[in-house]
Amino acid sequence: ARVGQALGRAPQERVLEVGCGSGTFSQLVSGRYVGIDTDRRFLAYAARRYGTPHREFAYQSATQLPYPDASFDQSLLINVLHHLTDEEAGRTLAELSRVTRHQVIIVDMAPLRYNLFGRLCYRLDQGKHIRPLAAQRALVAPFLVIRRSGSFRSGINLHSWFVGAPKPAGDAQR
Repeated sequence: ARVGQALGRAPQERVLEVGCGSGTFSQLVSGRYVGIDTDRRFLAYAARRYGTPHREFAYQSATQLPYPDASFDQSLLINVLHHLTDEEAGRTLAELSRVTRHQVIIVDMAPLRYNLFGRLCYRLDQGKHIRPLAAQRALVAPFLVIRRSGSFRSGINLHSWFVGAPKPAGDAQR
């Protein structure tokens, strides 16, 4: 619901989703949608389930996007940051800032440390990718002017969310 509300606040002529997975969020976009992922099984499912002439799914890494500057009204990065190293996350956020005109929406999880699942996630991660909320904000801030942010609990996880405008090329620390 939060992603849908944020999407509705900016133009939707062209929307890019990085790490689109099964394509679920494509249904929230009224304009042209491009979903990219590096898992071909997810992409095949998304194309079968949600593919239309206005919804495209493609195999593509987010660290070097093949799209011109400012070619999308909005970009989505939903539950992807915790899969990326700091270097990959920085390159991905730089690319999203480059190809997006109006707003970038980011949602990511931060497992709660006090439950068994959360402790297991952090132990398996060994400090590589899962970031506490403050670290997520610090990672996003060089690339976006954060307009709104917050967190919410979903089951046994805590999720952070950020909605922001891309910083002009000279302002973003790349």
